[in-house]
Amino acid sequence: MSVVDIVLSRRSIRRYEKKEIPNDVLNQILEAGARALIRMTS
Repeated sequence: MSVVDIVLSRRSIRRYEKKEIPNDVLNQILEAGARALIRMTS
């Protein structure tokens, strides 16, 4: 499952796990967020 698939199928989270996020996954999430902001302002 890709990061985009996960974001699109998001749901409310009531409890979080204390689990480290791999850097490559975190970078994909941050890049997707940055691109979304750019498209909203242009």
